[in-house]
Order: sequence, then structure tokens, then C-alpha cells
Amino acid sequence: GGGGGGAECECGSDPDPASRESGLVSPFVAVVHWDESGGEPALLTALRRCEAAAGTDAWMADPLSARQAFHERTRVWLTTNPSTLLLRRALRVLVRLTERRVELDDLRSIIDANLLAAVSAILVDNSLCEGTRSLSCVVLGNIARAGSRQSAAMVGEGGADSLLSALEQDGCAATVAREGLWALTQVCRYPRDSVWPPRLLGLLVATVSTDPSDPSLLDEACWCLATVAAGGYFGIKAVVESGALPQLCRVLRRAVSAAAPGDWVVAALRVIAHVTSSIDGHTTAVVDVGILVVLRGYLAAPSSDDVRREACTIVANVCAGSAVQLCAVIDAGLLPAVVECCCQENVSSTTTGLRIEAGWALANALSQATTDQVCYLMTLGGGPALLAVLPDADNALALTICKALRRSLRVCSTLEVDFSTCIDDAIDLIEDVLCRPSATPTLIAVAEELCTFRTEPD
Repeated sequence: GGGGGGAECECGSDPDPASRESGLVSPFVAVVHWDESGGEPALLTALRRCEAAAGTDAWMADPLSARQAFHERTRVWLTTNPSTLLLRRALRVLVRLTERRVELDDLRSIIDANLLAAVSAILVDNSLCEGTRSLSCVVLGNIARAGSRQSAAMVGEGGADSLLSALEQDGCAATVAREGLWALTQVCRYPRDSVWPPRLLGLLVATVSTDPSDPSLLDEACWCLATVAAGGYFGIKAVVESGALPQLCRVLRRAVSAAAPGDWVVAALRVIAHVTSSIDGHTTAVVDVGILVVLRGYLAAPSSDDVRREACTIVANVCAGSAVQLCAVIDAGLLPAVVECCCQENVSSTTTGLRIEAGWALANALSQATTDQVCYLMTLGGGPALLAVLPDADNALALTICKALRRSLRVCSTLEVDFSTCIDDAIDLIEDVLCRPSATPTLIAVAEELCTFRTEPD
């Protein structure tokens, strides 16, 4: 896309001298020099050219002063009661401009032109149609997505408060709610401190608990919760204290019997996976809401590999916790399905991820299991299952697998229960680990000791 050729600007008055001398007229410069006598239809056409050019390098080719002038002109259009067509066209140009990373110089000019305030005002103006207001959500989200400083600036200019105010309104339009939740997710990618606004967590929990008819709202709310939880201890603490876990368990329990669970299921499981990666108290909170029994349905074969991978991550995290938490996993009947996931044929990168997470779950379980639990897991086929994961495992997982198997075979030998044949069947896989150029001395030592359990002679 991009503007007319030649020295004459067809959008009104003369453009700046530099553009005229180059023989090219930037569509953005042309709009800045727009002559109001040209009429709105011609202005809409000019803005359409800007929208097309916004996806190219034409924007950054203009000098910063021209970009600043364009932002100032846009703010005038957004704040002087323009027609709906003009308002939406100007917002669409901003959407395209902010889809690309908003550089700090441009951010400064956006703030100086009071453009963020103008966009935020549109968002909370209920007299405007939902399509127009949803465009303002996208603009704010695009700016927040660009980086931590851009996100902080958007929040500081009141963008996050406007998003929350719009979404808290009764009867908030579905399009505005969906794009607004997406924009808030971008804000949450760059936490500014250890305190998460109760308004944000309350809004997200309310969205999940009200069981929205539009699954995309549930999807966006769950991804926003997952982004908060990904922020570390304080984010996880905020999610747990918000009351989100019982609501997530409820909607996951309801969806487990659905023929085709929604895309939001992966996001909801991701939230729980983050929570179980924290301290024991947070993992206990997950166990207490009954999520382990629900996971049994998601670990079944009809579920997608993405869903089962997230479920295996949760199991791996819980199995790495206390003995009581490991007992809860075993009592929920999850480990037979985990063994099956380890042995699944490796047909894609998604399947590889599933096998790796299942390997962590089984290795963590065997690493701290009691004698009876070790015999139970080995009887399930835990030994061959772990060895099947070795080719995909990095050094950290390979070491955990070898240590878990070494411990398990020692435990079983004291009971005169022999599972050593699994080493015979997979000796090549263990030797491949020994031959890794990146293998650490500890990994080599443990793998070599594992080879001593083989029953066949060298």
C-alpha cells in the first residue's frame, strides 16, 4: 500500500518539502496536511491508504516529526465527535500501526499527543458501537504487548483502568469483552510489582464462574489467569487467593465429558500447572479442589496431545511434592495413563512434548515412592516406559530417569522381585546416553551403574 506518486499531493495541501523533493508522497504525511475542504469521503480514502501502508516500512520511513504530527491529527479525529466511519477508520489505522512493535520514540509521541487518553475514552463510551470500542481494546493491547516500558506507559495513562471499567459493566458486549481480556493478558505479561489488582483477578474469576455462552471469553479469561500465574510466586499466590481454582475445576469437570473440549481447556490446565510448580501449600490447594480426579478424563486417549501434555505437567509437579501428594496421584488412578503417554508413538513435536512431561511425572513418582508404590509402578510397566522416553530426554530428565530406575531396581531386588529385564531390552538406549557429547560426569556414572542391572552378559 501507500500513497500517490508524483510531486503533487492529491489529499489536499502541499506535503512537506522533503517528501515533495523525493517525488514520493507518504500517505501519512498527506493526511497530516489534509485540507478539510476536501470532504470526508476523500479523507476516508486517504486513511484507507494509511491503513494499507501501516503494514509496510512506509511508517518508519517518515521522520519522527511527521509521525508525531500524524498522532496529533489522529487524536483530533478521535476527540471531536467525528462520524462513526471516520472514527473506525482512524482506529483501524492505529491497530495496524501498533500491530508492529511500538518503538519507544513512537510511544513518546503517542503519549505526548494524548492519544492513549483518547483511545481509552472511546473504550468506555457506551454510545459507540461494540465494533468501534473493541478496536480501541486492540490498540491498547498492541501497545502493552510491545514491551515492559510500553506496557507500563499504557497502564500509567489509564489504559488498564479503562479496560477493567469497560469489562465490569453489566451487559458488556461480547466483542469488547473478548478483545478487552486479550488486552489485559498483554498487560499481565509484564508485571510491574508483586501486587496484582484485585479488580483484575475478580473480573477473571467472575468470567469463568458465570459460564459465558461464548467459549472465546472463557478462553481469554483462562489465558489471562495463566499469564498472571506465569509471573512467579506472587502471581500464583494471587490466583490461589482469588478463588479461581474451584471455578476452574468446576468448568473442567463439566467439559471432560464433551465430545470436543474447547480450546480454553489447555489454558485452564496451564493455570493449574503453574500453581503446582510453586510451594507445597499451593499444590495442596490444587489437590484439595479435586482436580486430580478430573485429570483422569483428560489423560484418556481421545484428548489432544496438547491437553494431555498439560495434564501430565500437573501430575509431574504434584509427584515432585510431598508423599501425601504422591499418594493422592496414585489414589486418583492417574499413573497408568501416564505410563501409556510415555510409550506413545513419537509422531510429532507435540507428541514428543507429551512424552517428556509424562516421563517427568513417572520419574518424579518413582524417585520418592515407598517400597509398595515402587513395586506397583514397576508392575504397571514403569521401567520400560521411562526407558522409552530416554531418546527425547535432555540431560536433566535423563539423569532423573536413570536415578529413578536405579532406585527402583534396588528396592525391587531387596524384595526378590526382578524387573531387570527392562534394562536388557533397552541397553542400546542407555548406551546412547553414555555416548552423548554433552553428558555430564554424574549422568555417565548413574547410567553406567544402571547397566550393571542387566541380566545378560556383555
